[in-house]
Amino acid sequence: MLIAHKIELRPTPEQADYLNRACGVRRHCYNQMRQGLRFTGQTKQVTISKRAGRFYASILVDTDEYNPHAPEHASVGVDLGIKDLATLSTGEVIPANQRLKKHLKYLKRRQRNLSRKVKGSRRSAKAKRSVARLHQRISHQRKAVLHELSDKLTRTYQVITLEDLNVSGMIKNHCLARAIADAGFGELRRQIEYKAAWRGVTVIFANRFYPSSKTCHACGKIHDMPLNQRTMACDCGHVMDRDLNAAKNLDRYGLDRLDALRPDVKRTQEPSQTASAAWVLTA
Repeated sequence: MLIAHKIELRPTPEQADYLNRACGVRRHCYNQMRQGLRFTGQTKQVTISKRAGRFYASILVDTDEYNPHAPEHASVGVDLGIKDLATLSTGEVIPANQRLKKHLKYLKRRQRNLSRKVKGSRRSAKAKRSVARLHQRISHQRKAVLHELSDKLTRTYQVITLEDLNVSGMIKNHCLARAIADAGFGELRRQIEYKAAWRGVTVIFANRFYPSSKTCHACGKIHDMPLNQRTMACDCGHVMDRDLNAAKNLDRYGLDRLDALRPDVKRTQEPSQTASAAWVLTA
């Protein structure tokens, strides 16, 4: 099974000059690394990259000792949102992951400082590097939360049902574009898909027009639910939070569609022979 992990390098000025010329180039790794590898196995290659003035080495390792941690619970529905990053059908709520919003004040200050520098000067380069490092910090914090959530879902549940969100279309709403982009819905989906392939987890994507928020979980009646209405109150007496109601509907949708779609689904797996297979269903 091929797994890669990234480490930060602290080169000397002479080494940094060489790494600048080697960025993006893949080299077979023969020399022993000073920092120990996270996975035991055969090292295949190392890719050098540079971001915000810092160098990184992405090491690809072929290992057979990866523990996929098979999930214990049956299924879960996940409703993604802006106010809360995710609401699970179990009732658990993951807080919003708006890292850019928390650092916006400092980002404006650094960008204003950059705009006042003379282009091409050393101070301009220093200010530009400061802005890039803050962007990098925001990106790392956002990905850390997404990795924690995707890892938790794929380690815990055998079937995960998500909405097939049209993120590119949602961003066209200028009032919510920044919050949607800051949440990282697309990155979360990518992480869940490849981690599910590692652990043999089934991932189901509900049709983007499926009315998960408008459908009563108790009786199945469809209501008109504007965005400002946060509670589902049905005539049958069922009252529940809007996001939790949607997550429960997604969980039921996934279980109902699993048996019907299984014969028409293509098994997707990692290229390595030791990788675990996963079902990815799109209804």
